[in-house]
Amino acid sequence: MGDLFQVVSDNIYPVYSNAKGLMNFDRFASFSRDHDIFPSLCSKAALYRIFHSLSTFSEAINPVTQVKSLIREMSNLDISAMSPRALETLQKSAPEMTIDKNLFVEAITLSALSSEDKDFNK
Repeated sequence: MGDLFQVVSDNIYPVYSNAKGLMNFDRFASFSRDHDIFPSLCSKAALYRIFHSLSTFSEAINPVTQVKSLIREMSNLDISAMSPRALETLQKSAPEMTIDKNLFVEAITLSALSSEDKDFNK
């Protein structure tokens, strides 16, 4: 598994990642199309669920500075995180969701498992 991770993270991931070494959903979808994952193995909805779950997990563990400052600002303004006003503020200024090369390998694995689940349910 270590060899596979090395090949994917060193040779494939840099082609699809941005200058900061991160991958957004559009680049992940491009990778999936180029390597026949989409639409043959996974639907776009399944790819989005996988990507969104991993990027949300990543953000929860290591929030970017912009999100930290938004949370601090909402706290100073005494805005509940669950209020419509807070959700609107977060949606307008939230950074683009991305994954790193470790989560990219996880996404590929989950895509493979997703296709197995589809075969299993037939």
